[in-house]
Formats: sequence, C-alpha cells, structure tokens
Amino acid sequence: MGKRSFDELSVVATGVQGFEDRFGKRRRHEHEDVPPMSEWRCNLTGLSQEHNLYFVTYGREIYVYVPQFPTQTITEKPILIVPSQPTKPGLSGSLDSREPHTINNLIVQYLGNDEVVATVRDDGDVDALLVRHVLQAIERRAEAGNGLGVVANELRPVFQSNVGISAWGLAIHQDARILATSSNAHEVRVFKFGLLQEDGHSPLHASDESPDTEGSDSRTMDVTQRVLNGNANIPCIAFCNTGDDPEGRWLLTTDVSGYCRVMDLHCQSDDSPTAQKFRFGKPVFTRYGGTFDQHNAGWTIMFLDRRSFQPARSFHDAVGIAECGSLPGMNGNGRAWDLSDTVDTVPDNSPAFTRSKPQARRDSGSERRRRTAGEGRESAEPLQTPMDEDEVPDTHIQRDTSESIFQELVSQVTEESMDDELMSTDPDYDAEISTDEYVDHDVALIEDDADPDDEGTEDSVSYTAMYGGRRIFGNQPYFYHQNGICDDLPCPILHASVKNVYLLQPSKQKLYAGAFSPPVVGLANPLRQAVPQFSYLNMFDRLNMSAYIPALGVVVLASQKGRAVVLALTKLKAGSATRYPSEMRENLGPPKTNYAMRVESILPFAHQEAENQRPYAPLHGIAVGPIQGTEGLREERKRWRLLMMYQDHSVFSYEIKRRRARDSGVGLEVLVP
Repeated sequence: MGKRSFDELSVVATGVQGFEDRFGKRRRHEHEDVPPMSEWRCNLTGLSQEHNLYFVTYGREIYVYVPQFPTQTITEKPILIVPSQPTKPGLSGSLDSREPHTINNLIVQYLGNDEVVATVRDDGDVDALLVRHVLQAIERRAEAGNGLGVVANELRPVFQSNVGISAWGLAIHQDARILATSSNAHEVRVFKFGLLQEDGHSPLHASDESPDTEGSDSRTMDVTQRVLNGNANIPCIAFCNTGDDPEGRWLLTTDVSGYCRVMDLHCQSDDSPTAQKFRFGKPVFTRYGGTFDQHNAGWTIMFLDRRSFQPARSFHDAVGIAECGSLPGMNGNGRAWDLSDTVDTVPDNSPAFTRSKPQARRDSGSERRRRTAGEGRESAEPLQTPMDEDEVPDTHIQRDTSESIFQELVSQVTEESMDDELMSTDPDYDAEISTDEYVDHDVALIEDDADPDDEGTEDSVSYTAMYGGRRIFGNQPYFYHQNGICDDLPCPILHASVKNVYLLQPSKQKLYAGAFSPPVVGLANPLRQAVPQFSYLNMFDRLNMSAYIPALGVVVLASQKGRAVVLALTKLKAGSATRYPSEMRENLGPPKTNYAMRVESILPFAHQEAENQRPYAPLHGIAVGPIQGTEGLREERKRWRLLMMYQDHSVFSYEIKRRRARDSGVGLEVLVP
C-alpha cells in the first residue's frame, strides 16, 4: 500500500508472566494463599497515571503491585492490600450471597486534581480512595523499623455511599467533580461534590438527595441526583472529559436491553433527563425472556476527544484497507462504513485458539516474537486455521496448576448465572421494548423497505443467517428524537455491544437534520475466534472492558472471553486534499470531518497462542498507563503500556507506541532505575 499518510501505530509484546512464573509450581490443593478470583464481573484492574502502581481487585479487597520494567511482571505478594468494610452490616448481593461486598468494577481516574481508585460493589456500595493515600501507606511501610503489615487497615475511602442494590457502571467527571454509578435498580445515582470550602478544598462525602442547580460553578454543597434509566440493568456509563463539557452536563448510558441514552443532568426536576435515546439494531430477545438482548446488549460506551484522532490523507489509510480494496455495501450507501472484513488481514491474528504441539514452540523464534502490529499489513493474507480441530493437544504442555484453578471457577458457573448475570428478573418483560415505537424512522441508517438485494437487509433475516454475523448492516442506529446528540457536542461516541463496535459521528444540525450524522463506522465481531477445545470460554464473550489513551489516539476493547482489539482512531478532514474512492464521493454529503478507526492488533498475538502462553481462562481486567519513568513527561513524550490479567493470574504486557515515540530520543534505561 506504500507509505501511510499518518503516524503509524505499533504494538509490541514485552512480557508474559504465567501462574507458575509468579507463584511457583504447586499441587492442585496448594492454592490456599492464592488470591481468589470473582467471576462474571467487569474490569477489575487499573494502573495509576502518576505512579508505578497496579491495582487488582480480589473479592472485596484491592491488591497493589509495583510492576517491574521492562516485562511488567508483578510479585507473588502485593506491596499493599486495601481492605474494605460495607457501609452497613447485613447488605446482600446479586451474584454471590456469600461475598456480597465483592467488587464489580474498578476505575482509576482524576477527580479534580486528585487521582482516585473508585469501585462499585455487588452490595451496592460505591467508594473512592485517593492514590496519594495509597502511596503514603506504602512509604510508611518502607521506613526502617516499622511494624506495619501489608494490610492497610488505616486507609479509609474519601467517599463511600450505598445505592441500595448491585452497582456496575462507574464514571467520574474530573473538572466538575462528579461521580456517577449505575445499578440494577435501572437507575443512575449522581454524586456532585461541593466545589469549594473555606479552606479552598472540595469535600468528598455523600449527602442526602437534594435538587441540583444548573451549572457546577456555583455548587457549594454536595448534591445527590437520582436518574431513572429504562427497565434494564446498566453495565456502563460515561461522562465527557474532553474539555467540551466542563460542567458535566451530559451523561451517556448503555443497558443490556440494547438501549443507549443521553442524559441531561442540568434538566429541571419535572422534565425527563433523557435528551436522546438510540439503539443499534432491533431487539433480539433471549429464550428465557427478560430484558437482555443477546446480540445488542450494551457493555461499553464513551465520549472520544476529536483531537485524539490522527489525520489521514486517504480513506484507505483511515480504515485500514489496501488502495485497491473496498468495503462491503459501499455502492450507493455512504452512510455505513463496515470494517468487519479488515480483521481478516490483521497480522499475527489467529482464527482459532487451540493448544499447539511441542514443535510449535520450537518453530517460533526470536524473529516472530519481535513482530509488531504495524508491520506487514499490506501483504497480509487471511490466516488459516493452524491445526485441525480433531488434533489432540499434548497434555505435557498443559499448565496443571493454572487450569486446576480455572476448573474450580468453571464448576461454580451454572446456566442460571450465565443467562441471568446483569439481567432483569422482572416478570413484566420489557414494557419499554414492547410499547415503544421507533419514532424517527427517517433517521434509521437503512430503511425497512430497502432493496432486499442490497447488502443492508439484515433487518428482515436473523443476525447469524446474514454473513455469519459478520456485517454491521441491520444493526444501524435508530434514534428516538429528532434533536442532536448533546446539543451537537463535537465528540464522537464509541459503543460496544456483546460482540460489535460502533463509532458515531458528532451530530451536526446545521448539515443534517436529526441526530444521525453519517457515516456510522462499525466492526461486527472483531474478536471472532473458534475455541474448539475449551468452548466454555464462549460464555464470557462480551466487550465489557475498555481503555482509552487519548495521547496516542488508541482505544482498547476487550472481551472477557480472553482477547482484546487495539483500535487506532483516525479522521478524514474536509477538503480536496483528502482522497476518497470515486464510488463514495457522490454519497459523502456536505463537506465535514469524518471520524474513523482501524484495527491495528488483536491480542494476545497468534504467535503467543502458538507458544501456549495464553491460558484457558477469562480475562480479569485490562489496564493502560505510562511506562515506568515517563509518568512525569509531557503527554506527547510518554510511552504507554497495556497490561492484561487473566483469571488464572497470568499477566500479559505490551507497549503501544507511534513512530514519534520511537524517534523521540527518550531512553528508558536512563529513566528507570
């Protein structure tokens, strides 16, 4: 394809730490001191952006580790354990009645000028802990002669409250100092902290519910706001931290029935806070009823900073296809850019996850391990299945200790927990879905009366029957109101369902009436992979983990099944210098910047799987942060790491960088002791 017109991205594997590498060889019954894993949660790991601290949740506690450069390995024992007590005794949970205080989700983010570790729990507790308090506790234990143990009983959260039922979604607005959480009460609880005290500091404690006043600059007291959100559970919510919404007015939500909402938190108490409502595709019901949409349930939603999108000169560069290539369904339809097929040409991506024979390890040399995702895309062909499904894996290379741990985990999984986790048990099934109409049919991406011979006919047939579920057509966005999204806030929105990924353009009322501004950019099942030997991993298939690196223009989305996709954010500016295919030009509409994305990597790499490094276990969490020694540098000079932890305690690490970072002259051998 020739030299690309934008700063190229690469992903490099830097380390793999298996269970035995961390805990040593053990017999099956020798796991008493191994921290217990909690299944069926969301993201349970995080990295500090200021310090070399890695936070991992085990049950109700947060373990703190100091990863080692360059492989990012962690020690068997944590440097600190942060315990937690419930807000009150007798609270119950939804997933595990024995441990209701177990953490469901963790984020590390700034609240004002302070970096915090915030968690939500199965008993409805939500709390936030200052990272500097964690650092101080570690430093106290490093002093000579101290008698403090690893459990930091002296630490207390700076904020703690309870929302009455299992909590899942968690979002923080840095500038407006707002924390929000969603729960299985089908609502969002918004905690707005007073912005100024006499000492000039903002308080961080909950208050009784009270009405809010529009705008945050005059808020001198704590406010708790309750926002209703349909009839389904809400795994993910998001504020806009790009600087385009400094007062924290807008909140995005996505629920397991497939609906997304834009909440206006400045609306008056007698008005509905739902400013916009949309979904991708028509509802697909489960065989058990309830409000869970087995194809379109929402698991991730976020605002993206338009400045993090890297400019590309050509359409082909922006979406990751060869100059002679094209996208399906483009003829006569510029409203959807379906990137699903581009996954087949991603380098070092395996279509099947199997245990290889011992010679596969010998065949994989140092050259394969040095492969990066930024190399060889032009000549890459779709990969073939590396071995027949009938082949039996060599049992001598299985990790007995790690697999025995996961066998115990799987033994706890029942069909009830698999189908009902994060689902409503309300017998009055889906009043919202059964009574609502798509009021804005004219803004649906593909009309119901479209040409049945066209690519976009999936609305009239089953999702799996059409292209094997490898097209986004038919899962077009349906909007319920004609107004724009967030009053035309200039931020693209990324959404991930069970398996699919969608990028919405910012609405532009001056150019396009209604909420939809074409095109929608999508990927159908980018992490598709056959798992013929340990198929129970398919039960965990949902894109419920995400990480965003604005400085690089990178989003990482992970399925709990065990894989992650690295997306490079791109944009095509308006003007004659931007090259589009001739068949697209007449369908582009008024000139504007179009935001896009391209698949750069699928992790773990195929060569890592071929070397039997990837465990047969679901993901515990993913985390991104600056590489050790670069935390204090300017954003454009930082180097970035991605850590993926599995529920057998394995840790995979990667460096994600652009060419400018490779040429920046920043030497980590100087920065890292």
